Amino acid sequence: MTESEVMDLIGEADAVGVDAINALPNWRYDIGASDDYENELDKQLGEGIVDSVDEDAIRQGIVKMQLFIGWRNGVIYQIFNTYLEGDLLVTYRLSSEDNRTEK
Repeated sequence: MTESEVMDLIGEADAVGVDAINALPNWRYDIGASDDYENELDKQLGEGIVDSVDEDAIRQGIVKMQLFIGWRNGVIYQIFNTYLEGDLLVTYRLSSEDNRTEK
């Protein structure tokens, strides 16, 4: 999917920046969070980096899920989301780079 297709489907991201490893564009959606929620972990990584799952906020129910979309040349190259399933924090990852899906 392209950036415009994603925006049409789920709207604008809550945070836009780059990932910490490749400095490629990265979007984060904070599903179920209040409008004033801020991910303090991103601030610790450095300006413009959007690459941190706020595990504490998910465990506390402040955020229901965090969805990250990584972009390369305007097209999705990876998606990962983290959510709470019972007492277990689960991360689902899909990457076009290695053609694998992890949970």
